[in-house]
Amino acid sequence: MKILSVEQIREADRYTIEHEPIESVDLMERAATKVFEWLYRRAPREKTIKIFCGMGNNGGDGLVVARLLNEQEIVPQVFMVRYSDRMSHDCEVNYYRLVNETKVPMFDILTEDDFPKVDANDVVVDAIFGSGLNRPPQGVTADLIAYLNQSKAIRVAIDIPSGLFADAPSALGFIFKADYTLTFQNPKLAFLLPENDPYVGRFEVLDIGLHPRYLEEVETNNLLTVKAMVKQILHNRTKYSHKGTYGHALLIAGSEGKTGAALLGASICPRWPNCLCRPPYPRR
Repeated sequence: MKILSVEQIREADRYTIEHEPIESVDLMERAATKVFEWLYRRAPREKTIKIFCGMGNNGGDGLVVARLLNEQEIVPQVFMVRYSDRMSHDCEVNYYRLVNETKVPMFDILTEDDFPKVDANDVVVDAIFGSGLNRPPQGVTADLIAYLNQSKAIRVAIDIPSGLFADAPSALGFIFKADYTLTFQNPKLAFLLPENDPYVGRFEVLDIGLHPRYLEEVETNNLLTVKAMVKQILHNRTKYSHKGTYGHALLIAGSEGKTGAALLGASICPRWPNCLCRPPYPRR
C-alpha cells in the first residue's frame, strides 16, 4: 500500500473530482459516510457521541457524520471549535445542512468556559484539524485537546489526530490522543513513526474511492506491506515439506561489523515452513 504525502493526497482528491467526476462536497459525503458506518457498527448505543469540529474540511467530515448518525436515531452532540472566523466551503455547506435538516444539539467553543463535561461513557470524535496542519495547535484549541486527552472516554480521530503532522515527526505541542484513527484511502507516514504511537492508537484505512488511475500511477518512496499483499506470495506448507521443496533463498546482507542481519536471516531459512504457521520461531 502506498503512503502518500499531504500534497499527493490533495492531488488525489483533485484528480478524483475532475475525472470521476464528482463535486468536492459529495466526495466529503462519501468519505464521512465511511466514518459513520464504522461508528454505527462499533459504538455502543448507550454511549453519547460528542463530535468536536473545526472550521476546515476535517470539521466538515464531522458534521456529515453527525447528520448521518441522526438519521439512524442516534443523536450526537456537536461542538464547533471556533478558531477561525471562516469555514471552508464544504464545511459551511454541511454546517447549514445539519442546522436546517436536524435538531442535533450544537454548541460553540470560544473559551475554556465552553468545554463540555466528558466522562467515561462518551465517545469523543476528533474532527478539529486534518492532515494539512503545518503548525502546532495554540490557544483555546490546544487547551481543548489537552482537556479531551485527560478524559476516560473512547477517543476516535477522523483521518488524523488533531495536532499531528502527516509527513513528519510532530513538533512538541498538543496532539489529540486517539484510541482509533480512521484515515482515508492511504495511511499517513506519521502513523508509522514510533514516537507518534501514543497519539494514533489503532489506525484503520477507509477506502473512499479515490480515482484508481491516480493511485496506480503516483510514485512514492514509502510503502506499507499489508496482509493482502503477503497472501499472494505465501503457499500452504504440507506436513513433510522442507526447505528444498519451495526453492532456495539468496541472502545479500551484512558487511564488516554488521553481520547480525545476515546471521539472523540465515538462521530463519531452515525453519521457514514453521515460521509461517507458528511465529515467532524459537530462540536458541
